[in-house]
Amino acid sequence: MFFEYDSNETDWLAKQDKCMAQAMVYLSIIRRRMTPDLFTALVRNTFDRQVSAKAG
Repeated sequence: MFFEYDSNETDWLAKQDKCMAQAMVYLSIIRRRMTPDLFTALVRNTFDRQVSAKAG
């Protein structure tokens, strides 16, 4: 299962951040996998943030 988005979302995001707009043009469509179980998604997100904070 992938997160579905269209030009409304990408247009809004591009208006908020010029650097992000350039990256979106360069990368095109990104298929972001979704985790249907909310608890698993929360734990995974928390873990990823902790690892990212330690790495940075």
